[in-house]
Amino acid sequence: MPGKRAVCPNCGRVGQELASVDVIEGDRLLVHRQAFAFRSPRRWEMAAFRNPAAAGQIVVKRVAGLPRETVEIRHGDVYVNDAIQRKGLAELGGMAILVHDANSQPRHVPPRWQAEPAVTRWQSHDGRYWRPPAETNAAAARGGDEIDWLSYVHWRRRPGASYEIEEAPITDQCGYNQTRAVIEGYPVRDLLLSCRLRTSGRGRAAFFATDGQSQFLLQWEPAARRAELRQEGALVASAGDLSSPGADEIALELVLVDQQFVLALDGVVKLSHRYRPSAAPFHPTARPLAIGSQGLGLELRDIKVFRDVYYTPPRKNLPGAANLVGGGRQYQLGADEYFVLGDNSPLSSDSREHFDAPGIPRDLLLGKPFLVYFPSRSWGGAGGFQVPDPARIRYIH
Repeated sequence: MPGKRAVCPNCGRVGQELASVDVIEGDRLLVHRQAFAFRSPRRWEMAAFRNPAAAGQIVVKRVAGLPRETVEIRHGDVYVNDAIQRKGLAELGGMAILVHDANSQPRHVPPRWQAEPAVTRWQSHDGRYWRPPAETNAAAARGGDEIDWLSYVHWRRRPGASYEIEEAPITDQCGYNQTRAVIEGYPVRDLLLSCRLRTSGRGRAAFFATDGQSQFLLQWEPAARRAELRQEGALVASAGDLSSPGADEIALELVLVDQQFVLALDGVVKLSHRYRPSAAPFHPTARPLAIGSQGLGLELRDIKVFRDVYYTPPRKNLPGAANLVGGGRQYQLGADEYFVLGDNSPLSSDSREHFDAPGIPRDLLLGKPFLVYFPSRSWGGAGGFQVPDPARIRYIH
């Protein structure tokens, strides 16, 4: 906003004063210069290289296309030779962008995790949600009858009326981009849910997820150590010998990204299902996720919702980029060329349009960035200098 003001990406409050906030100029990275001397870069791996349009500039991007491949961006995803390129759990861990953390619930606004007030037994306090088990053994044996849902509702403050709240789909907008003009926001269909949970009693846990076209229902019965996944009501995958957390806490990740559904417990993939998009029209929804109990006692902590990087379409033609029907573009890479993309796609200078050609020659690669060793912050006010911030030193995935 004009006058060094910003909109809070968590609660939507406008007019946040930035005049007194220190500017962080950027991070310094360690680069492994020999990483690609004996092997080629892998897809989704970070790479440092010399800018082909300005040889004195070093650029860090993520490798999305490999030599001799034909690369295309569709609906925010990367396709190679007409096949979607799926990310594994490790790659998602390094790329996922936080949308909501239940531990940081804004005051004076409705919570994003909500239950049906008339029938629910869900309770919450300070970002923790719990539901007691079924009251009778008979109810537990029936699975508690109806599923008691706790739904994620994505809302925003209405533009032009900051005290009004409206439901809206999750988009690719990023709070850090407010100082630059971003022409268009895109609804995001690729999401990841993570939490820590305990169970008690008997019954089933249920998880709902939709990408705006296909709908998925995962039902997990801890006592039987088994889970089943249904897509549009049809059984598509199952898993046995699952952990039964009981009084012990377990980390759960539910992934609906790159046309795949993944359930992971304590970092280990237990169920995975790849699917093709439904023929139904895409309808972005403000309620893409839900957690339910059917008689089972559940306690949830550290509930977080992430989104995948949405790769925005290029805005102009490039040599080597052929226009397709519907506005898509294909990029044909040479025998020693790589297609690179930035994680902050709306503002990134990358292979989509900002280099002399989309492919980065291998002889321009410098190595693999692996550590942020000098994350900085200002010290000394106006005319001060940058000092390291040890709390932000981290490995790069």
